[in-house]
Amino acid sequence: MVRIQEIQEIPLLGKFHNEICFKLVSLIKHQYENLITDGIRGVLFYGVPGNGKTTTAYKIVEKVFAEYGMGEQWQEHMIFTDCGDLAHYRYGETEQKIKDVFKRGYEKSKKIAPVIYIFDDADGLFITRSWGIKLEAWYLGHLNVFFHQIDNLNTAKEFIILTTNRVDLIDAAIRDRLYEIEFPEPSLGVKVELMRYKAQKLKINEDVQKDMEADLATNKSIKSLRDVENFVLMRYLDEIWRSGWNK
Repeated sequence: MVRIQEIQEIPLLGKFHNEICFKLVSLIKHQYENLITDGIRGVLFYGVPGNGKTTTAYKIVEKVFAEYGMGEQWQEHMIFTDCGDLAHYRYGETEQKIKDVFKRGYEKSKKIAPVIYIFDDADGLFITRSWGIKLEAWYLGHLNVFFHQIDNLNTAKEFIILTTNRVDLIDAAIRDRLYEIEFPEPSLGVKVELMRYKAQKLKINEDVQKDMEADLATNKSIKSLRDVENFVLMRYLDEIWRSGWNK
């Protein structure tokens, strides 16, 4: 999982991520400033792992509050939840945890607004009921609680972002309530931009960076932003070890 301190260091890369961020910041501000209490409740970010879904969600929160001169306090306006942490084997425990998340957000919204909920890796909890009767009996309770909480959001003060790597596993009733946005494989230009950003931070020399750029253009296995980061780290290690052996 991406840590908050890492998010603050990484710029949004590429036209797609910046457009999504700009559009959702504009939407959240519009509903807040115009007291739209029954507007768009939230979005569902989906796509393969490592393509910036969680990073973009964090950046949306940061940019919303930068607009109001509260950029340094942006984390106070966010309720982040790893959906895996909500799951509990005891009947009723998961439902209560979900209610507690929204209760914290509601209390915050009375003092600071808007509040943005981020539910990360939603497929770990809100799996579709079409998988069969055994799953339905286990999931139905907390799915109903979650639907109820979404339906009762005050969209002037609250907004929800779900992320998932497996949109096919998300229950249809959740998908029906949220605006879906797919995160596709980044373009070569975006991959190169991230590679150079990371390589410069690691002080990899320019000649090596040119070789890495050529590798990115031909290596079909590097599909996500996370793949690019791992590619840079492996090359970083190679350069350190090679220079050590040559001494």
